Amino acid sequence: MFRAVLISLIITAAVMLLIFAVLNLYPHPFLSEYEWTTADVSSAETGEKLTTVDLRIADDGVKKYVGLSQTESMPKNEGLLFTYDKPDEQSIVMRNMDFELDIIYVDEDGTITTIHENAHPSSSETYTGYGQYVIEVNGGFANTYDIEEGDTVNLSSLN
Repeated sequence: MFRAVLISLIITAAVMLLIFAVLNLYPHPFLSEYEWTTADVSSAETGEKLTTVDLRIADDGVKKYVGLSQTESMPKNEGLLFTYDKPDEQSIVMRNMDFELDIIYVDEDGTITTIHENAHPSSSETYTGYGQYVIEVNGGFANTYDIEEGDTVNLSSLN
């Protein structure tokens, strides 16, 4: 009898953890397995490097779905890079976020096409733009480094 109750409790706990993980209520242990890249952002006008940012790469369905929702804060020059197979209209939502983001859309040749500055975490808005890549960084990042649409992001390390 005791053994059956114990097994039942273990199975129930395992099912609960799985449900919490699927609903983003419990951190996914495998999300620490991001690959990283470094990208330089340069002015289209002068060619001058504006900044360098270290990016976690979200290149699969789970990492793209979770995004930064399991993150309470980020260092100043760190972010998340969403990669897609080809350039297209992309959409980002601020699911379970704790802080504002700048959302930067980059086309296949590295040109910034759209910047949504200071996207608010409580917003239910969908942020759209055209590109093959989407970079999420701390809110105010684009303003701090004078990053504008038309500037370039060197993502050559991805190729």
